[in-house]
Amino acid sequence: MLTRILRNRVLIIAAVAFIEMVFLLCFYEEIINFIDDKNLTNISWLSAPVTMVIAAPIAYFIWIFRNADKRRDQEHVEENIRQSDFHQLEQWATGDSEKVSLQTAAIYQLLPYVKGEYGERFIRPAMEIYRSVLSSWRLTSEEADISFKSIRASIDQGERIQIPTAISAIHDIFIQELNFFKSLHHIKISTHKNWIPLRRMSLKCIPYENGTNFSGINLLEADLSFSICLAANFEDANLKITNFDCSVFYNANFRFAVLESTNFRGAELSNSDFRNANFKLTKFNLTQLNQSDFRDTNLGRVLFYKTNLKDVDFTGATFKNVVICTENPFSENYSVNERIFNAYFEEAILEGANFQNAFFEKAVFFEPLNFDQSKMDWVVSNQISKQS
Repeated sequence: MLTRILRNRVLIIAAVAFIEMVFLLCFYEEIINFIDDKNLTNISWLSAPVTMVIAAPIAYFIWIFRNADKRRDQEHVEENIRQSDFHQLEQWATGDSEKVSLQTAAIYQLLPYVKGEYGERFIRPAMEIYRSVLSSWRLTSEEADISFKSIRASIDQGERIQIPTAISAIHDIFIQELNFFKSLHHIKISTHKNWIPLRRMSLKCIPYENGTNFSGINLLEADLSFSICLAANFEDANLKITNFDCSVFYNANFRFAVLESTNFRGAELSNSDFRNANFKLTKFNLTQLNQSDFRDTNLGRVLFYKTNLKDVDFTGATFKNVVICTENPFSENYSVNERIFNAYFEEAILEGANFQNAFFEKAVFFEPLNFDQSKMDWVVSNQISKQS
């Protein structure tokens, strides 16, 4: 800001000096005659204005640099105060204060720092404070059981897990400022290049509003376990190594999302759209996927373990080297290559699933499997060898 102001003022000085030079060259003789001692004696009142006009650019130039020095000094003072305030907020937010209300207030007061209102150099440290506070909260086995039950609509929600006030405050900030956090990783921060703000962020146990738009968000290695949202939009999102353990995202849109090594263990994803998603070592363990859409997807390296695939549409999907089995695919009975490159359907419910035009090269299905009313054309059926 200061540099821009200085640059503008220097341009003004240069313009004024140029105008004066042109004026002097054009009216040189008239000016010389005018400022002759006799003329000045006769018109003494003009001497002061003429002297001021000639000396003004020099005086203005001196004033600019003095003013710039004062501004720099003022900015340094404000920067020191801001740094001191940030350090104090950091101490309060991370729990050094015994008062919960003070910790919560500090968390909210950190938001302007996260948004870069006090300079971009505070953005990452402020985000790291949020990350530290969130990661400090870990669910006990009893709390995890309560969380699992309380997000199911069919179960009495009278018993809810008590989320710490500080954690709840950050959850509220994340929900309210979701559009900002979605775009944060696109902002080019000169001091933190290649930084992913929400990486490994613990965002568990958050009840989102229906239809929340997560499109384009980068949640690399984030934790969304025990969260709930109906009709969430994850289109084009980076969900690589993201944890959806025991979450509820009915009717979600995962189109064009990156789902490499994503964990959907115990998640309820009924009626969700996975078309054009990028699958690789994706884990659907104990997942509810009934009525979901996997048309024209490549599922050659996906694990379906005791998954409900009733009425799922696999039309045109590719299951190269698929193995549908009843034992643990990660056991010693399978080689490393089989564990990595094969898709597994262990004890899957495939009733009503649509496999028309699906590709099952060298597929091996192990009993028991439920193919009641499944739609499979005869070419595909010939590709499948069933073993008991």
